[in-house]
Amino acid sequence: MSSKQLKQRLETLLFADIASFWLDLYRQKYRELVDELSQWELIQNQPDDDDEDDWLLLQAIAFLTHKIDTLQNQLLKLDTDHRRFVERLSHAELKAEREFHILDYAYILGADRIQLKKESRGFSALV
Repeated sequence: MSSKQLKQRLETLLFADIASFWLDLYRQKYRELVDELSQWELIQNQPDDDDEDDWLLLQAIAFLTHKIDTLQNQLLKLDTDHRRFVERLSHAELKAEREFHILDYAYILGADRIQLKKESRGFSALV
């Protein structure tokens, strides 16, 4: 089955009973979900003796479970990082120490070196 056919099949199976209002409202999210699911490695290897609809639905459930677990772990990490940041910031006594913790947390959240330099200059401009 081609990637396009797989995506169409998944859309048909997953969104058949959803009212058009909700489909229109969340169309982009649904497409992203189908794109991710269609590229999931496990969905590419359908056994010959399984019913296609049943197999695709089972794989969709497994994928969604995996995605939820992954997102939950990411949220837990973000929460832990935030708690550490707040703790470190609350114990910082010097302005330079607070700025260091803020920049370190920005780095943890994904700021690159250019953004960090701009933030650092922003601290200097506040003086």
